[in-house]
Amino acid sequence: MFAAGRLPTNVASGLVVGGVQGFRKGSGKTEETSPVSTAIGQVSLNTLWGQAYAGATGFLIGGPVGMAANMAMDAIGAGAGIYVFVKNGSAKEVGKRMADAVDSAVKKDDGAAMGTIKGMGAGGWASMKAAAVTGWREGKGTGAGLVDGTKVAWDSLQLTRLPKEGLLKSGLKATAGIATAALALPAGAVLALATPVAERETPGLLKRLAIAGATGAATGAAMGFLGGPVGMAVGAGIGAAVNLIGPAGSKKLATRVMTAVRRTEKKKDELGSDIANNNRAMFSKSIQGSFAAASQAWNISVKPDEAPKSVDPGSV
Repeated sequence: MFAAGRLPTNVASGLVVGGVQGFRKGSGKTEETSPVSTAIGQVSLNTLWGQAYAGATGFLIGGPVGMAANMAMDAIGAGAGIYVFVKNGSAKEVGKRMADAVDSAVKKDDGAAMGTIKGMGAGGWASMKAAAVTGWREGKGTGAGLVDGTKVAWDSLQLTRLPKEGLLKSGLKATAGIATAALALPAGAVLALATPVAERETPGLLKRLAIAGATGAATGAAMGFLGGPVGMAVGAGIGAAVNLIGPAGSKKLATRVMTAVRRTEKKKDELGSDIANNNRAMFSKSIQGSFAAASQAWNISVKPDEAPKSVDPGSV
């Protein structure tokens, strides 16, 4: 699925980037194609394709307001996609394959027109192969990460505590627990991804608050999507405020998240490529971090009389 999904946009951007790089080399503007500039060009074009599609579909559904809201949501998803694409090494792999293909196909004395034609052919073909290979490796790693993360997520849920007060007070605490847990989910994922497993110290206050505020704003904006730009802005403000003053940025929550992630990451095997291994680690850590953060945020909000009897998450 990952490989097939990558093909359309990557082939289209590969044709454009390959043509530009072929033009530059064929006309003598460059001696050889840069893998970095090739990767940047393709990522940029893929993002533009996504924004154009989101804008068009949003306009058809809700006019200018729908277009703006849909493009904003797409930008959030695109940012996450770019992070994964660069972080796991896929961007580097695609850039190198395309650069090597254009360099092999285009000579510096081919001229601008012939260089463009040859570059488009080489870039499109290389991009198709690279998209299939990296997509396969990403999917393999993602599948393994989802399995690994889901296996230990239940441990975190077993640590959740129930309110012990009367019906009204317990209901209010449960409502607060649900809200803070929902907003803490993405904060836990980002915290787990942004903190090296080997780092033994709990992330500092500024880092915790920055992650809590940013993820709260993004989650709130997503929740306010149906209200258009105004609803998204209000949701972002509320989400950021709740996370900043709530448990999402607390040291206790960060410690719980990183303890769970470290124990989970000790148990992993080789998947055959750095891209697959990196994707596996990202998804596994993000799932475990999310559930550990949600459970801890709920517990801090509910504040039960009895401590849980379950073991710490990730110890199984």
